[in-house]
Amino acid sequence: MHRLLIVILTALVTASGCHSEPSEAQSNREFVAIQADQNRRLADLQSQLQSQQTTLNQQRDALEAERRELAAKRLRDPVVAEAIAAIGTLIACLAPIFLAWVVLSRGNQELDSELIADALVTDLASGRTSVLLPALQPPPAAVRLPVHPQLPSSTEPH
Repeated sequence: MHRLLIVILTALVTASGCHSEPSEAQSNREFVAIQADQNRRLADLQSQLQSQQTTLNQQRDALEAERRELAAKRLRDPVVAEAIAAIGTLIACLAPIFLAWVVLSRGNQELDSELIADALVTDLASGRTSVLLPALQPPPAAVRLPVHPQLPSSTEPH
């Protein structure tokens, strides 16, 4: 009897399982549809992630290029500044020499002659002792030699 009861129960369980097959198939289809939708969403997300990574890589490359440019500029700027300072110092040192050269090599002798002539005329017109023409002025009275009477003069008859 136990055996018979077990066979009947087994048949009932098996029969009830056959009736649940259509709902199980429907659950499987729903699961497959949900899984396909999730796979599609995952593929979209992966595509977006890849495009964002590409953009990020491009920005990183641009940033690296800018960093290199700034580093090169930092090396170049002090050299340029030092060269400008050296050129400024050189110009400051050479300016007086150039100015002296211009004044000395002016070569305008006419102007110099006119200045000398004006100074001479001024000295002669003033009637005072000339610095420019001391030979034309008579010697001072204390320096004159006395005339000696014992010396024969060329105007007296012998």
